[in-house]
Amino acid sequence: HAYLSSIVTYFEVKKALEDFRMLDENRKLFLCFSAFLAVKRHHSNLEDVSFEAIFDEEDLKVIMRQLDSIDEKKLSILSENLSENGLPEPLNIENIKNEAEQFKSEIRAERRKMRSIVSDPGIERYLLNNLIFSSLIDADILDVTIGKDIGRNTISLTSDLVNNYKKSFILDDLLIDGLREKAYEEILNQNLKLNNRILSINLPTGLGKTLSTFAFAFNLRDRISQEKGYLPRIIYSLPFLSIVDQNFDVLQKVFSANNINIDSSLALEHHHLAELCYIKEDDEIEAKDSKILIEGWNSEIIITTFVQLFYSLFSNRKNALRKFHRFGGSIIILDEVQSVPFKYWKLLNIFLKEIVSHFNSYIILVTATEPLIFEKSDVKPLTASDEYFEQMDRISLEVDFNQQTLENFIPILTIDSNKRYLFIMNTIYATKLCYKLLKDKLGTNEEIVFLSSHVTPYERMERINELKEKNIKFAVTTQLVEAGVDIDFDIVYRDFAPLDSIVQASGRCNRNWNDKGKVYVVNLVDERKPFSSYIYDAVLLNTTRNILQKSSSYNEVKLCKLVNEYYSVLQA
Repeated sequence: HAYLSSIVTYFEVKKALEDFRMLDENRKLFLCFSAFLAVKRHHSNLEDVSFEAIFDEEDLKVIMRQLDSIDEKKLSILSENLSENGLPEPLNIENIKNEAEQFKSEIRAERRKMRSIVSDPGIERYLLNNLIFSSLIDADILDVTIGKDIGRNTISLTSDLVNNYKKSFILDDLLIDGLREKAYEEILNQNLKLNNRILSINLPTGLGKTLSTFAFAFNLRDRISQEKGYLPRIIYSLPFLSIVDQNFDVLQKVFSANNINIDSSLALEHHHLAELCYIKEDDEIEAKDSKILIEGWNSEIIITTFVQLFYSLFSNRKNALRKFHRFGGSIIILDEVQSVPFKYWKLLNIFLKEIVSHFNSYIILVTATEPLIFEKSDVKPLTASDEYFEQMDRISLEVDFNQQTLENFIPILTIDSNKRYLFIMNTIYATKLCYKLLKDKLGTNEEIVFLSSHVTPYERMERINELKEKNIKFAVTTQLVEAGVDIDFDIVYRDFAPLDSIVQASGRCNRNWNDKGKVYVVNLVDERKPFSSYIYDAVLLNTTRNILQKSSSYNEVKLCKLVNEYYSVLQA
């Protein structure tokens, strides 16, 4: 039915736009073709609009045979029902046959025009085309599987929910606690204009960015609802599964502290390993329908990965694009945004600006090392970040660029029995080797936590929770802990990496500001080359080396300032 319906759609949209004088002829033609393409491709993936519009004599014969098999009486009932919902032109067999013949005769000329239209620079047409396709396929899938729109959860969310949760905390009257509270209040008390659409929370690690971000997003959602009359979804994205799970756990605790039942219509976790269980008002929806609802982001708060977010933005695939329309009117949070590789910054800059411009959305960037994805004039900061960074004195960092193997490095390492140690490696092979060598050094009685992507997500979270309890003194891990994972060690060894990764790794050291922590950057190699060269771009490594080789030791304030220099060099 797709091809027949797409031709009918083409002419229905053409009729609907006939007297729409705000649009020029090129825009009208593009909308007709986008609607045509969405219907034609609604069971498959999108293809290039200019190459899809090929309609020959054989296609026409197929359409005519289909039309001859249609019960005209039933078609008239369908036409009547659709007309009540705004169908511009009544449906009947004769009209559709005429349209099919007309489509064949004019398609070649229209295709030439379309190639000219889509060759213009800019991505507005890409966004519009995907929006039409996404809206159609999501409605179609829900109608076929669920049979109805499940509706929105209109529960009121404000920062009071986070405030109530924070009352359960026992504060130790440490300097870090005072700074966390100051940052939290500063973020919530911003006199924000709603035309500020790209926002930033840039704070040192350990200053409670997650709770501050949730509280601010809740307030922003409530304010938009009151002042603009629509209810934004909150799409909270993070780079790694470990911190997706961690943030969802924080959200559950916030709602639990307020006696709110967190069903899936309120909040859901979505990634490729998430449990496919959708619960609404204590009713568990069967598995196949749960999958449909979760993958369509049918919730008020979606906590997901960068992979899910960016695949939905940059794709032609039906399954990815199905949730594209959810970006409309949403609050989109990019937490640990420094994890986005440098080579994608320009692309992300262009797309996110277009999203906030055309989709009425908001972007919140959350990080301890804010990359220069946007010009400073494009971003509204929610904190006076320099005031917080300049007070940080939790760690000292020492850099050794001399190459050494793990076989030489671990055996001669001096271990203080009163300290807790974290080793962050660049590859899984290096992580396993480091674990083995450390185990040989410490003996079988000393427990060491091993973490990498080879560990199942459930077991990974179990091990991270063990580390949070601070009963285990040693951990060997890949980079998966360096962004956002709330663990704290006295001493951190980090294999050489780009500067932003080094700073993030430093955030796992003396996080709560006890005695001075130590971070050591070492340059580990195998028999061929440095481990860092297996996974990081040479430009990033060389830029980091050029910046850090000016000294062998840095305090936390200086280290944070060097990140700005690092990003500026990359942008140059």
